[in-house]
Amino acid sequence: MRFLPKFITRSNARRGVRAWTRAECRKYLVQALQARPRCLIAMDFGFGYPWGSDGMIFDCDGWAEMLRALSRFYIEEGTARATARRVNLSDRFEGHGPYRFDDNRIDFRFYLDNETPYYRLVERAIPQAITQWYLAAGGTVGFSSITGMAALHYLMEMRRKGEIDFQVWPSRGPDARG
Repeated sequence: MRFLPKFITRSNARRGVRAWTRAECRKYLVQALQARPRCLIAMDFGFGYPWGSDGMIFDCDGWAEMLRALSRFYIEEGTARATARRVNLSDRFEGHGPYRFDDNRIDFRFYLDNETPYYRLVERAIPQAITQWYLAAGGTVGFSSITGMAALHYLMEMRRKGEIDFQVWPSRGPDARG
């Protein structure tokens, strides 16, 4: 695997398999951000939820605070599925929150009743897009978004402590400090 730097070793490496644990991935990202003067890291997940979800769903103000709330749930629950269930079971939503675990994509009452968008603006422009609220068959967008946002929050905490430095873009602009 010539694209990996020499300073990381994968404990679960098997010939022909590129699966990493979440901890190995976070360790790699921290080391990459510490070791290089300039480093571009692309991540394939939604960096946030539809506009206004911070206050409507997570009862906080702003993107960074939403990541903090989601990450706290993720740490406490241990998986993306359990995190989504916890949000859904919140007393605020009477057990029927924003995440969809079944194939019923026409369950629109939650979004209308809570004034919560189902799609981000970018997803409204792409006909085949799957919302980050959808966690049922064929859709892994929601799971990877929860996991990715929790990892991003972890990296932002490392940055806040001065251990690494990076910018998040395009979620908040190229000079965002999150």
